[in-house]
Amino acid sequence: METLQETAGIWWLPDAPDRCVPGLVSFSINDGFRLRLPLENLAEGTAPDAGPFHADRCIHGRLQNGKKVTLASPDRVASYVGVPGEEYMCDVGFLGKVNCSADPQIDLARISYTNLREWAAEHPLDVTFHEDRAGSLGRVEYEYEGLPARKLAAGGEWSIEICHTTTLPVPSPAGANIRHDCYLEITFDPPRGLSDADDQLHGPLWQFVSFAIDKPVACKSLKVREAQTGAWLEVRRAQSEIREERATPLAAMMLLPLPSCLDRQPRLLETWLHFRGDLRRAASLLFGLGREELLIDLRFLAAVQAFEAMARSIADEFELEQEEFARRLSVVERALGDDNRIRRWAKRKLQHANRKSADHLARELLRFVGIYATKLVPSADRFLKQIRENRNFYTHRDSRGKEVVLEGIPHHLLTEAVICLLKASLVRHLGFGPEETAAILADCPKVQQTTRRVAAEYL
Repeated sequence: METLQETAGIWWLPDAPDRCVPGLVSFSINDGFRLRLPLENLAEGTAPDAGPFHADRCIHGRLQNGKKVTLASPDRVASYVGVPGEEYMCDVGFLGKVNCSADPQIDLARISYTNLREWAAEHPLDVTFHEDRAGSLGRVEYEYEGLPARKLAAGGEWSIEICHTTTLPVPSPAGANIRHDCYLEITFDPPRGLSDADDQLHGPLWQFVSFAIDKPVACKSLKVREAQTGAWLEVRRAQSEIREERATPLAAMMLLPLPSCLDRQPRLLETWLHFRGDLRRAASLLFGLGREELLIDLRFLAAVQAFEAMARSIADEFELEQEEFARRLSVVERALGDDNRIRRWAKRKLQHANRKSADHLARELLRFVGIYATKLVPSADRFLKQIRENRNFYTHRDSRGKEVVLEGIPHHLLTEAVICLLKASLVRHLGFGPEETAAILADCPKVQQTTRRVAAEYL
């Protein structure tokens, strides 16, 4: 999302549209919107300690270039004593319409991500080289054909398509210039609030594209259509900036390039968007781990947390059948006599006694991943022991673990091993078998390189 340099405009509150105040607004990806009103306060008689706006309030404005802006749920961050003037900040704002709400109802959204075009691996221009009679290179023929939209997934109340935009050839001294790009279009029927769409679809969709490309992608733009009026709003929001690499990723470097993943598993994106519970938590944590500026200690702890959530998502956590466990629990309760305090205490202690240990769940996860897990960590016992010892050192602050805690390259390889297992587990959850999962990860050179380094550590 592009930054907005500090620009002048006039601003007003929804319930006082006739009272306009001059001010300066700016937007950055890290900080969101900042509005400075150097001459007057928005509300007459506003006290310096009036505090933030209510969550459903907005500030509307019109910039000097005519562009309309709505700041959603802003917070007052400064108010000057003795003289007029104040400052506001907010994470979300809309460009394109003045009188929209802080959470507009939308029926259509268009999202563009970095490297989406490369993930789609579809290009609308074919070039044919012709030879002349002497066998030398002669005429070059360019054939352009626009690409149709393609449906990627559909739910009961939404559908997602990948759409293409192309600028037709324009003759210039440098030759014919064609620009082709892609965006994802989500249709909602019935309409829903933007915040609900973010939670249910926009966020998981962003995570899926990053997972498939196997590198963090940035949201270049988000445009939504207001259901009631049909007006288009450009959504700007503060978010942790993702540094975009200049090198274009090749399809061979991706985990799941679009053509191959849909050929193998047509309902792949649909499956991802229906992840819930621990599986959704594990996917979200893995998305955050894609940002390599994280310190190694935080990276390790987040990876292990995701690993444990992933293990819970595949496991039947009860070792005994429920009926048999309930029978044994009742036998213990009867043996305790009539002291209700002891009976309540024993029941609290025993109600989780039938659940599998973290080590047991981790081994089930390795079996679920299958062939790839065996290649990645040939010595599973040592791998799981290192996870347990290092996690306990950080979470329990147990000084007895100082001798076994890892640092440097071994710590990095342990963390990368956990991340590779998370990727493999998600591929399995998307509907691929153990053999297919191993082949998919082997086809991604970046993952395969890490796999070889980790495997050498855990022989």
